[in-house]
Amino acid sequence: GEEPTKGTPDVIEAHRLIAADPRVRFYGNIEGRDIMNRTVDVVVTDGFTGNVCLKTVEGTAKAILRALRETIGLSPLTKLGGLLLARDLRVVRDALDPEEFGGALLVGMRAPVVIAHGNSRARGIEQAVRMGRRGAVSDLLPSIGRELGADGGSV
Repeated sequence: GEEPTKGTPDVIEAHRLIAADPRVRFYGNIEGRDIMNRTVDVVVTDGFTGNVCLKTVEGTAKAILRALRETIGLSPLTKLGGLLLARDLRVVRDALDPEEFGGALLVGMRAPVVIAHGNSRARGIEQAVRMGRRGAVSDLLPSIGRELGADGGSV
């Protein structure tokens, strides 16, 4: 839930510390339904919860794409509609494809660490390596370290 008093003691304490830190633009807790609505740019979670969330989103995306494919094949009219929408539907499919992202860059590390999906294929690994390279050549991790202090500050 959105309330700052919800969650495990560690989550509640993390919320308190982050909310009190003036260096962080902190939105607060969000509902699960808001994760994909661009309410926030970054979602911070523990590994277990994040993995469950990620797998749920992936499964939902696959189910929606499968339902679209099945619906498009129902009649000549829906097949025609599918042909007209094919290019746009590929954009949606690609936006939901974890292979396109490659993984997640772990923030708070001294060097880039990318967590790739456990069943990544060649394209996903390639994208994960590219993400790691971008993390290495950019100033992202050092700038976060400078902003929060060498020890991570209070966050």
